[in-house]
Amino acid sequence: MNCSIKSENIEKTRLIGKFIGEKIARGSIICLYGKLGSGKTAFVQGIGKGLLIPEKHYITSPTYTLINEYPSKTNLFHIDLYRIEDKNDLENIGFYEVFDHKSIIAIEWAERLGENFFSDYLEVKFKIISDNLRIISFTGHGKNGINCSEIRRHFGC
Repeated sequence: MNCSIKSENIEKTRLIGKFIGEKIARGSIICLYGKLGSGKTAFVQGIGKGLLIPEKHYITSPTYTLINEYPSKTNLFHIDLYRIEDKNDLENIGFYEVFDHKSIIAIEWAERLGENFFSDYLEVKFKIISDNLRIISFTGHGKNGINCSEIRRHFGC
C-alpha cells in the first residue's frame, strides 16, 4: 500500500517528516530516494522533531560525515550514501554497526544499496515538480514497515 503527498514548501516537508517521527516504531529503517535538493534532509529534520531530538542537535546532511547520530529517547542515525562507490565501503564507514533494533535509521541515497537490501522498511521517494513543489511518496515494505494507512488518514492522500 502506498500514498503520495504534495509538499508546497520546505516547512510542509518537515511537518510530514515530524508526523512520521511521531508514529514510527523503534528499529525502523527509512530509505530515502530523490535528486539533490529534493527535500530528503528537510524530511529527516522533521523526523528528528517527531522523535523529540533536542534543538541543540541540529540535523544536517551527513554528505561528508556519512553517518550522523542524534540522541533522544529513540536515537536517530542519519546516513548519506551519496559518496559511497560500492557496497564494500559500507563496512569501512560503520554502516552495519548502527542497526541495533532500537534506533531509527534514515538512509539518503538508499538506491546505492541495490534492490532488496532490506526486507522491512519504509520507502520514501521525493519528486521535484517545481522550485517549491514536491511529491513525496511512501511505500511500506515487510511486516515492520510503517502503516501507510496512517499517513493516508492524516494527510488525506
